[in-house]
Amino acid sequence: MIDMWLNGTPLEDYGGRLVRDYTYIPPVLSPAVYKGRFRSSFILLDNPVDFGELDIQIVFEGEGYTEVTIKKSTFDAAILGKNVIVMGDGFWYDTYTEELGAATYPGTGLLECSYKLKAIRRGPDIEVTGNTIYCDSTWPTTDCILTTTVSTAADSYEIEGVIFVDVDPGDVLTVDGINGRILVNGAPNAQKATWTRFPSLSPGKNSLTCPDTLKVQYHPVYL
Repeated sequence: MIDMWLNGTPLEDYGGRLVRDYTYIPPVLSPAVYKGRFRSSFILLDNPVDFGELDIQIVFEGEGYTEVTIKKSTFDAAILGKNVIVMGDGFWYDTYTEELGAATYPGTGLLECSYKLKAIRRGPDIEVTGNTIYCDSTWPTTDCILTTTVSTAADSYEIEGVIFVDVDPGDVLTVDGINGRILVNGAPNAQKATWTRFPSLSPGKNSLTCPDTLKVQYHPVYL
């Protein structure tokens, strides 16, 4: 039986256990294709990747109907919103809840229910140093956090397409593409930079632009 943790708390702490192994449905694809009239070839214009789906079935156990219903209600409140679920299979799932599911009572102290979650499947957090790194993701693009310490004063300083102005030696610059932030010396300072998009990593080898050595933080994401 596969175990489950919700934001680091084991399912058994809520009085529940998985009825059976979970179901993971790969991401929905929405390809945009152009094929001319009477043509034998086509052009793939876009192929965006949406969320996957994580379906779990849980049984709550207790002394009676009221106790198991309260246990489910407590778990329902905890699983609302954005969460990190670990299933004991070596993967993390960044999720939000799409459907709580109806409760059925097989016995006086038993309650069975199902949950449907939208999910992105990923690995553990990784931190590496260097301007050329290898990304283990199979997802088309992976958000990342890039941090460096300025070695030489400059009017213009680029970190992978993000342009900082008037930087001094010792300044610590962070481009946080995971949380959508620009930090200077640990404090938010979006006015210090201009950019059109936050940097991301592609599967495989990535060569990143920066005058100084980068610290790169990310977690690999898998289809």
